[in-house]
Amino acid sequence: MDGTFLEIYSREYSSGSQDPKIEVYYRQEMYVASESSPIDTLMKTFYTVGDLSIVYPGEGYDVLPGEIAVSQGKGFRSIVNIPFDSLTLPEFSLIRSAKLILKQGSDTTNAFGIAMQPLSEGLDTSETVFDNDPYQELGAYSSSSTIVDGKFEISLKSFLQSILMVDTLTNVGMKLSSGLSSDLFETARFDLLSDTDPARVEILYVAP
Repeated sequence: MDGTFLEIYSREYSSGSQDPKIEVYYRQEMYVASESSPIDTLMKTFYTVGDLSIVYPGEGYDVLPGEIAVSQGKGFRSIVNIPFDSLTLPEFSLIRSAKLILKQGSDTTNAFGIAMQPLSEGLDTSETVFDNDPYQELGAYSSSSTIVDGKFEISLKSFLQSILMVDTLTNVGMKLSSGLSSDLFETARFDLLSDTDPARVEILYVAP
């Protein structure tokens, strides 16, 4: 399109006036009486049911040692496995707070939302390419938070407390993925092996 800027709005942008849609005009013969059959022009609107973001991938992403990345547009998700089970704390311990803390490297991405979903089962990581996301979510104990001043803190209290109390709940890791409102073109990178502020889980609990 020479000299023309094409602008398409998200279906979440408005209440319908600017949603992406297809308007179909058609003719229909209306039988009113045996001696007449007028033809009327009608219109039907088909609205979208979801958004699709197409982002040019550009150059490949180079993973640095000890680094994980999360991005909505590039589809980056990260799996974090914390060695925590029912024997980690004394029996009948009550967790007052538990949070995962991740620190960004030199590039900071503030106000970037990230969601945490515990996984339901482990995965054979010998395969590296999958048609669909193979990491199945547990469907409970999820939480979300945003990056502030280059640091990401998210609560794990509900998940870890449930591991102590529910015999059938097993910790096989958790998935970190971008929030729906995060900038499509930004990537949040975290240095797990930072000398000054390494990745960690801080737990405050009361033992019986």
